[in-house]
Amino acid sequence: MESIEQQRRKFLLVMATGTGKTRTAIALVDALMRAARVERTLFLVDRIALREQALDAFKEFLPDEPRWPKLGEKSIDSNRRVYVSTYPTMLNIIRNESDRLSPHFFDLIVVDESHRSIYNTYKEILDYFDAITLGLTATPTDVIDHNTFKLFNCEDGIPTFVYSYSDAINHIPPYLCPFQVMKIVTKFQEQGINKRTISLEDQKRLILEGKDVEEINYEGTELEKTVTNRGTNTLIVKEFMEECIKDANGVLPGKSIFFCATKAHAYRVEEIFNALYPEYKGELAKVIVSDDSSRSWQRWSARSISHTKYAPRSN
Repeated sequence: MESIEQQRRKFLLVMATGTGKTRTAIALVDALMRAARVERTLFLVDRIALREQALDAFKEFLPDEPRWPKLGEKSIDSNRRVYVSTYPTMLNIIRNESDRLSPHFFDLIVVDESHRSIYNTYKEILDYFDAITLGLTATPTDVIDHNTFKLFNCEDGIPTFVYSYSDAINHIPPYLCPFQVMKIVTKFQEQGINKRTISLEDQKRLILEGKDVEEINYEGTELEKTVTNRGTNTLIVKEFMEECIKDANGVLPGKSIFFCATKAHAYRVEEIFNALYPEYKGELAKVIVSDDSSRSWQRWSARSISHTKYAPRSN
């Protein structure tokens, strides 16, 4: 806010994941709107799922400010105050010569996850609009063609504001919980795949694709994407339950997250937890996905004392 008073136009906010980047940005939007410094805000995201999350957050914390888009809306409406858009959508809008927005249409642009997509082609969006620009990220980069600091005029790699992971942990009360990473490598992954490892259905499919089952040797996420490997997933779950951080009673795991290769993989792992530990079915493991509009997993997380969560990718 002080820098805006000093006529600065570009800012970089670096906050650890989970400490409230979106909430902080909405608070800034609210303050600038009430001070009559900002009338229209653009919140840029790189995925539709993130667009829906941002729209929900603005609805929750700024319920009286009209938002775009509403459900099913395609063409842009100039009478809103908060606009949430993916990069491709906004790029198409500014390239539409028949109905192009003015470069001064937005007073503030918030670039979510600004270390990822706002370079090269999509940088055209920031170049086109003349607006105060705020980048949000937990992981800024300083590589030559993806320099987050340079993009937001932050000299010497110093963001406008930083709230680090250690700040969040050391805060009283803590905002984040320290974690440990478990890497589970099974004997199967070390020695490769054989005919006993994968199902007959997968063997037949691979043969039809012209692949020799004996020569296949996948690791990590590529393995799960290629074959359904229930045996190894079962071993991983068992080893996790034996070696993981336990609750105060030494029985159930502390709050944990499995990064799975696909949604289908995550649901298979959940099924294995339920099959191995039926006494905790529905309480121990739960799949969460970004397109869960009901946010039921958040309510489940809040009421569960000790559980395991899953999201896409592996380890």
